[in-house]
Amino acid sequence: MGWLAIVAMALVAVIDVRVTTLDGKTVDGRLKRITPAAVELGGPGAESIPLERVLSVERAEPSSPPVAGPTVGLFGGSRLAIESIESSADKAELRLRGGQAFSLPVTQIAWVRFRTPSPAVDPQWLGLVEQRRLSDTLVIRRPGDAIDQVDGVVLGVGAESISFSLDGETMQAPLAKLEGLLLKTPAGPQEEAKPGPKAVVEDIHGSRWVALDFGDIEGDKVRLKLSPSIDYDVPFDSIRKVELQGSIEFLASQAPVSSEYRPYVSIGLSAELMSQWLGPQVVEGRDLMVCATTEVNYRVSEGFQTLAGSVEVEPQVTLGGECVVKVWLDDKVVWEQTLDVDKPDPRGFELPVGGARRIRFEVLSGQGGDLGDTVRFRQVRLLK
Repeated sequence: MGWLAIVAMALVAVIDVRVTTLDGKTVDGRLKRITPAAVELGGPGAESIPLERVLSVERAEPSSPPVAGPTVGLFGGSRLAIESIESSADKAELRLRGGQAFSLPVTQIAWVRFRTPSPAVDPQWLGLVEQRRLSDTLVIRRPGDAIDQVDGVVLGVGAESISFSLDGETMQAPLAKLEGLLLKTPAGPQEEAKPGPKAVVEDIHGSRWVALDFGDIEGDKVRLKLSPSIDYDVPFDSIRKVELQGSIEFLASQAPVSSEYRPYVSIGLSAELMSQWLGPQVVEGRDLMVCATTEVNYRVSEGFQTLAGSVEVEPQVTLGGECVVKVWLDDKVVWEQTLDVDKPDPRGFELPVGGARRIRFEVLSGQGGDLGDTVRFRQVRLLK
């Protein structure tokens, strides 16, 4: 049974919804059913909207904002709002916000953040999250909104501490002193680098499920396929919104609308040659390498809501000074960080796009000139 037919079976109750189409228009009505061809609305405003035009179907009644708390990130892109987590070396047991239990292999988990987001700490945390890791990492919160990291092997997560092997010795790390936990990146490509999912499901408790497909329905639950080996049954009455299109667009796969390199000292090359030699370069298919005194502009595609990624000094650069990275949405700077070649920790961002139509990345040199100032933008992507 296809997922559209399954959703149609689930949505037999009377539900007021708002349907958003790919051209940005919205239609309010009482959901009658979803078929492989259309979303059908009943009641006074009866209408049939071709499915190929539909971006999302969202409950119309407002819900209270989810309470912030611990979060688990999966390699497939899902973010799960949790009440607690316990694990052994190979299996994790989650208690989701809302009360449901979820058991999954530890290898599916990318990270666990025990503390709620903080503007002072988020750039540091998100910068670490974006990196591929050869080992597990404890992220420790230090005084002054600083974080530190310790690499080793996670043996298990308990209610109050993490059992962690460091240089062959086992230690107990209290959860109260941790910002979070980063788990080793599996060999091979991550889920988010594969073709986009069929749907993104948000629930009223703050979880965001990235589904490769919908599966069978059992009673009042909708089965989501989160990876080739992991399914999860989401209670239908907790679903807030369903996006019916692919959810990720990597900017490195786009041609920029424009880019400009302005050297600190003129080197006598034409603008065309400077752009070819020193303009933004795509690295490993997902990253951008940008020299200082450069700006590059991208168009925001329809329906995308969040810009995410991280920046760091290009790892091959060993000499240089400070440089400033700015992210613009239309004509407004929405994120800014100073990077130092002597302090190469990455900085990450997750920024609401709002109604912006353009993204601009700008790299500026510090007082020491632009020699050696090169920045790697890692996995910069738009999310729905």
